[in-house]
Amino acid sequence: MSNEESQAKPAGAGHTFLRSSLDAVLKWFAPRKPEAAPNAKSSPASTEDREAVDESAPDHEIERVVDGMSPQDKLALCLEIGHMIDRKVGGIPLAGAALMQARRIYNDMHTPPDDPRMVRQEQSGVPIPEEHWVGPENHGYQGDAIRREYAAISICAYLLDPNYIKTVGPDIAFLIRDQVRRHPTLKHIIRFN
Repeated sequence: MSNEESQAKPAGAGHTFLRSSLDAVLKWFAPRKPEAAPNAKSSPASTEDREAVDESAPDHEIERVVDGMSPQDKLALCLEIGHMIDRKVGGIPLAGAALMQARRIYNDMHTPPDDPRMVRQEQSGVPIPEEHWVGPENHGYQGDAIRREYAAISICAYLLDPNYIKTVGPDIAFLIRDQVRRHPTLKHIIRFN
């Protein structure tokens, strides 16, 4: 494992990618205004209303909401979006290297950065040994719920910091991209590069 790979970690607050991804996902669920027919004439009142609208304002207040969230709340929201995407695609197929990478991601995202193991990992570039990794089973998950947690946290990591998951989990990153690109609806809503 390269030094760059072992030193990669999720980004901190101010997740621009998360904000744009949340906005894209929430637009999918937001009620849509009916569009006027192309040849329809607008009344003077509707023209004035349109001019009064601030075109620079986002369609949703997601930016304000996300910016005001604690890091823990951002992670929880992101994790729930990860679960939603995992369910929509029918489950990210985790096995082999992708499963091992998802396990590492879960550990990294659930171990506080000031934990002595994480500090040592950061300073030495040597990842925490697998036998000391934290997993969903440590938080009471059983059966298929464990796989779903690994998939959701991996999707969450992708939303928070695409460079991190591409470095630490290239196989799981590929699976996420592939599954979303194959989904008939999600592929038009969110893009994992």
